[in-house]
Amino acid sequence: MTVTLELFPRRVDPEDFARAQVERFTDHQLRIGRPRVVHAVAFRTWLGDLSLPVPAARGAADQASELG
Repeated sequence: MTVTLELFPRRVDPEDFARAQVERFTDHQLRIGRPRVVHAVAFRTWLGDLSLPVPAARGAADQASELG
């Protein structure tokens, strides 16, 4: 028997998603993947005036993407 897993919901409301992420990470830190490194959280503008949590320490790849 084959089971199909839906990796992403078909419709996600961006405002609800952003609000949930902000609530989840306000006054908290985050991990990316399984390493033990814990990152401070900053919030970056996403769609329009919505924000999402991102690591506060910006890496070289992140800065290079802003250069174009």
